[in-house]
Amino acid sequence: MAQRGAFMMLFPRFFGRKATFLIPALSALLLAVACGGSAQPAEIPVDQPTAVAAKPVAKATVAPAPVATKAPVVEPVASGGPGLATFDIKAPVINLDRSRAPEGTLNLAYHTALSPKWLDPQEAPASRTPYSAFIGNVFDPMIGATKQGSFTLLLAEHFEMTEDFKKATLRLRDGIKFHDGSAVTTADVKFTYENYSGALADIFHDSTASIEVVDDKTIVFNFNKPFIDFLLLYGSQAAGIGYIVPAEYYQKVGPDGFKEAPIGTGPYKVVGQTTGQEVIMDAFDDYWRQRPNIKTYVTRGVPELASRVAGLMTGEIDVAYFVTGALLKDAIDNPKIQVDPNNSAPFWLFFPGWEEADSPFHDKRVRQAISLALDRDFLAQSETAGLAIVTGNFIPPGKPGRIEREPDTYDLAKAKQLMDDAGFPDGFEIDAFTPFPPVFSLGERIMDQLREIGIKSTLNTTQRPVFLSQLREHRAGFPGNQIVFSISTGPPDAAAYIRAFATCEGNSSVTCDSNIDEKFAQHEASLDLPERAKLVNEIQDYILNEYIFVPVYINAFAMGAGPKLAGEIEDYTEVHVSLYPYDDVKLNP
Repeated sequence: MAQRGAFMMLFPRFFGRKATFLIPALSALLLAVACGGSAQPAEIPVDQPTAVAAKPVAKATVAPAPVATKAPVVEPVASGGPGLATFDIKAPVINLDRSRAPEGTLNLAYHTALSPKWLDPQEAPASRTPYSAFIGNVFDPMIGATKQGSFTLLLAEHFEMTEDFKKATLRLRDGIKFHDGSAVTTADVKFTYENYSGALADIFHDSTASIEVVDDKTIVFNFNKPFIDFLLLYGSQAAGIGYIVPAEYYQKVGPDGFKEAPIGTGPYKVVGQTTGQEVIMDAFDDYWRQRPNIKTYVTRGVPELASRVAGLMTGEIDVAYFVTGALLKDAIDNPKIQVDPNNSAPFWLFFPGWEEADSPFHDKRVRQAISLALDRDFLAQSETAGLAIVTGNFIPPGKPGRIEREPDTYDLAKAKQLMDDAGFPDGFEIDAFTPFPPVFSLGERIMDQLREIGIKSTLNTTQRPVFLSQLREHRAGFPGNQIVFSISTGPPDAAAYIRAFATCEGNSSVTCDSNIDEKFAQHEASLDLPERAKLVNEIQDYILNEYIFVPVYINAFAMGAGPKLAGEIEDYTEVHVSLYPYDDVKLNP
């Protein structure tokens, strides 16, 4: 069981199975920038798709497509002659056996209220929440992360990009169908790209000069400048633009109609929903990669921790997301429940309006005092039974470009002195303390610690869809003087975290600092790898040295599973910090 020895094995599992998963493949992506040379297209060779247990046929120097259940190490491969870089994008494992029928029902308790917006990748926010709930299983991307590697050809069977990064060509796989039986074509790919309005939409649209539909299978993106990060962003959950929607149907029913009855290409199709409460999905028998194991998923929004844990205990719930706080130990001690520590990403505090002269957070000493007033070890022990990992950075370990920072040591006396020096010897009262929903108990513990330095507040509880909408409104979403804490696992590297959360126009940014924007603009304009890396490091140092963000700890997004789930739950959270992909999950007979 996952809980046996979880405390001792936490670091090896986190760094060995999840955090390091992205590093080799992303390093391979960046290798192209350094190679330079010929203007000929640099094709990315891949393995041919294979049936399970079949011996794959490899091209050139690329390693065979694995069929193991654990992700292999992805090594960059450079070949092809002077100036050409070759990247290793994995091929998917395809099970051609269609004789087995999907069986059984899995009842999943999601830890927040549900939103119909999460059923439309065209409006995907800068958050993994919609992907873990629905997008990642109702829709397939052209390229995405799988157990085979961080970048795997999915709907696309071929990808290439010129070495000047101004042209990308993709070719669709044969036989891909939408849930209504219609074929996926490049017209759908083009519409999905052009109609997309979610996270990073402006970056994709502003960088694209034209799109050529060569035929039903081949599409070419022409960029008006080198788009070094195209594959990094298009092939990850930093944006929903690579998750293909049916153009004709989407235009016929409109965005609202699509959210009510979405049609995708993924292993599961939506067959019913109760807004905000429940979504029912059935297996898509014609799914291209394999026939799913489970017939039906019933996902319920259960924000109340006690209800999620009680459902696990009684067997009403088979898998519960985010088992935490006082009830985590009860789940760990129950022999019928397995718990995956499932460390995800850091929580961090931020201060909307800190740049404004009349904000109590305008003085850096106040922000530093807040950091020093946090007893992170106590918070981790109290909230996660010690499974959380204290950290000094808001970017998760394993994300390329992240710098290592030790967390501030708890020092209440120094925190009080800083408050006094800043002119607040008795502290002050703020309008609200707004935690990332539904992490309210951690919010209350942090509020208790901040009262020790005189900062008084009222807990502002919201639902996850509301909170994500507030982030997209930037400063206007959090009026007055507030402390907010957030978390994200979505961005694929450190630069993407900065882009989303720390630039003035970032999709989920509630801060605006000219120093950050100027350096990040230099990063975006540069084609020099060492310079780009240096700028990302400098921005992180600035954000953390100025206490613009105050990291707390790497969350233990603990997941509980009852006896109905076959195998270890951690085997199903290897790629993302949620069950993925749904079609691989199995139930006990």
